[in-house]
Amino acid sequence: RFGALHWKKVFPFFSERFPAKRVPEVSVEDEMMTEHQLLLFAKEVLLPLACSTTTLIVGQDTCSLTSAFMKVSYSVQNQLRDKCPFRLVIFARAFFFECMSRQPGSTSSDFKSSSTAWQEKEQDFDEALKEKFGDDPAFWPWGDMSSGLYSLVLFECLHKKRVSDKTPMSFENDFLSALSGVPMISLQTFGTDRMSIMPSIAEHVSRGNPLMLIDSRRRDKPAQDIAEARKMLSELSEQLHVDTLGAQLGQEVQVNPNAEYDDDGDAYLGGVADWFTTDALAFVKATVDNIRAKTKRRQPSDENIRQNAMWIWEAIDAKVYEEAVAARTKSATHLGIIAPRRGGDEVEQIDMEQVLVQATETVMRYCGAELEWEMNQRHQRFEKCFKHIQDSSNWQQLKDRLLMCWLGIRGCSFHHTSSLGEFETYHPWAYVHVNGENKNKLWLFGTRHLSIDLDRVPDKNDMAYFEREKQALLSLFRAEFDSSSKIDQARLTEKAFVKQE
Repeated sequence: RFGALHWKKVFPFFSERFPAKRVPEVSVEDEMMTEHQLLLFAKEVLLPLACSTTTLIVGQDTCSLTSAFMKVSYSVQNQLRDKCPFRLVIFARAFFFECMSRQPGSTSSDFKSSSTAWQEKEQDFDEALKEKFGDDPAFWPWGDMSSGLYSLVLFECLHKKRVSDKTPMSFENDFLSALSGVPMISLQTFGTDRMSIMPSIAEHVSRGNPLMLIDSRRRDKPAQDIAEARKMLSELSEQLHVDTLGAQLGQEVQVNPNAEYDDDGDAYLGGVADWFTTDALAFVKATVDNIRAKTKRRQPSDENIRQNAMWIWEAIDAKVYEEAVAARTKSATHLGIIAPRRGGDEVEQIDMEQVLVQATETVMRYCGAELEWEMNQRHQRFEKCFKHIQDSSNWQQLKDRLLMCWLGIRGCSFHHTSSLGEFETYHPWAYVHVNGENKNKLWLFGTRHLSIDLDRVPDKNDMAYFEREKQALLSLFRAEFDSSSKIDQARLTEKAFVKQE
C-alpha cells in the first residue's frame, strides 16, 4: 500500500489536511517512474510466470502490486477465459469499500446490492469508521472494488463496533499454509500502516513459505554495511522532507486561492514522510544479504561441513580462516573487522547475529522517525496557524484567517466534531459550513468547517467583545490540540513506535 492508489483513490481528501501523507517520492517524475516500473514488473515478470504453469495468485485490496497485475493480465484472462492457466483471488476488507458501496454505479455498490449481510451492517460500519477515522466521512476510505476477473474473499473486519483486521490476516496465513504442497511465492513492496504486515510476514516465513521483498526505489549503489545503509536511508529521508513534490502538486490541490498560505505569502505544503516501510525493509535486507555473502564461502563450519568432506582448497581456506579468527583482538568487535590471511588476502569476520540486531533496529528506528517527523510537521503547522488567527485584529481579518488556516488547525484536532456544534450554539457569529452532501472537491476542507457570519456579530466595533470571542475560539482550538497531541505523543514518536512494535 501507500502508492498512488492508496493516497489518491482510497483517501482522496487527505492531501490538504495531512500534507505529508501522500506518495513518498522526491518528484512527480519519480512517482510516475515507480508506478511505471511496477506495471513493467507485473507484465514482464509476474504475468509470464503465472502463464507458465497452473497458478493461484493471491492479492490484497487497495494494493498497488495487485492492481498492476490486474491491469496487465486482464486481456489474457478475457481472451482465454476458462482456459486461463492462472486464477486470481483477492482478500479484501469491507471497510475500505463501505463509502463507495453507497455510491450508485460503483463496483462496490453492485456487489453490496447482492449481499444482504453487508447491507445489514451499515450502521455498524458507520460507528466503526467514526471510531477509527473520525466522524467526518471526507476522511474515511473511499476505495472501490476493481473490475476484472477474480475471486473475492471479503471480510467485514468489525469487532465490537470497531475496525479490526486480525481475522483476515489470520485467515490468509491459514489459507496459504493449507497450500503447502503447492509452489508459491509471496511479494511485498511499498509499505503498510505502522508496518502492520510484519506479523503476517513473520508467520508466513516461519512456515517455510518463500517471500520476496521488492525495493521499488532506485538506489545509486547497494550498501556495503549497516552503517552505510543507515546513512543512505537518512539521505533519502532528508530529500523527501524538502518541499519538492508538494510544491509541484500545490496548484492542483488548492481549493481556495487564499488557503494554506503563510504570513509571507508562501504556499505551505512541506515535505512528505517515507511511508514505503517495506522498501526500507527490503533495502536493509539486501544489505544483510551482501554482508552474509562476504562470509558465506569463508565459513564452512556454519554449514556443518567436515574437513574430510571438502575439496583440499576448501579445507585449507577454512583452516586459515579459523586461525585468523582466533588471532583477532578482543577490542575489535565492530562490524567489518579484518584479520590477516595467507597470500596477502584478508578475512572479514562478521558477527551475523549482531548484524541482524543492527539491521532490525535500523528499520524500526527509521520507520518510527518518519512517523515522528510527520507528527511534528502537523504540530508545527497547527502552532503557526494558531498564531496567525491569534494575531487577527478585527472580525473581517478573523474570518479570512480562520478560512486560510482551517486545514492547519484541523490536521491536529476535531477527530470528532461535536464540539463545533456546541461552540456554534453559544456563539451566534459562528456556524458550521456544510461543503455539500455528496463528495466533491470542497471536501478537501472536510464535509464541514467552522466559519464566521459577520451579519450575526452584534457590534463589530465592540473590541472588548471581539477579544473575548476570539479567545473563546482559540481556547476551543487549544483544547482540541492538547487532547490530540497527547495521543500522538503516545503513539507516533520514534521511541513509542519501537517500544510498541
